[in-house]
Amino acid sequence: MAERKLAQEMTYSEITRLIDFAILEPYWDEEPVKGYRHQAVQYECALAAMNPTHLEFGADITVGTKTKFGVSSDFPFGQGTTESRILEAESYCKSGVVQEIDFVSRIWMAKSGRWADYTADLKALADICKSYGVLSKVIIESDCLTLDEVRRATVAAADAGMDFVKTSTGYVKGVDRVGPTPEVIKAMIEAAEGRIHVKASSVIRNKAKVIELVNLGVERMGIGCTSVPVVLGVSPEEYQQVKDQPFGEA
Repeated sequence: MAERKLAQEMTYSEITRLIDFAILEPYWDEEPVKGYRHQAVQYECALAAMNPTHLEFGADITVGTKTKFGVSSDFPFGQGTTESRILEAESYCKSGVVQEIDFVSRIWMAKSGRWADYTADLKALADICKSYGVLSKVIIESDCLTLDEVRRATVAAADAGMDFVKTSTGYVKGVDRVGPTPEVIKAMIEAAEGRIHVKASSVIRNKAKVIELVNLGVERMGIGCTSVPVVLGVSPEEYQQVKDQPFGEA
């Protein structure tokens, strides 16, 4: 990975180019979803990340902007069959408006040591995305894994041809939800060996955490739509006034 500035030396706009703006709550009606989608563009985030049910009105606002449009697939548990996951992914790719897809890995296969099957499933999804020119990301759900499993899952994602490996869905249950700790991010970056990009997600709720993750070397951060104004410390309107200023200290 090319050397880059520390987060404190970056501008606000350089920081927001690393943010996937996640709009994923399943119970919101149409209006807040549209409103947050507009915020993703106002902040010039890398991606407006939405549930695929919103394809009908989700992508139009990002056209001609710095923000791409992406959806989640087999989210949040990754429990579909490989065949159903392929069909789902292809349907989103065929839409012509989806530029990135976030998949959920077969966590139970990782926990069972079935790494060949785990990798084969991801490769099938990565191959579909590549055939349509769509960027693929896979969530390994790091809160459920040991550090050794985190490393092996990262290598598997790279072997499968995924573009990004990502820590968490934010929806895991039954374990402590700590998100992208420094230990986990370091393990992923080391295991990636430059073959796959690393994305941090879940439990990113303040500026200090953003600075920590950027300085560790992550290349994307998935941040919930209600948390983005908090971690940036500015509203969408205020962002336009400060976007070329240094992000600064926490």
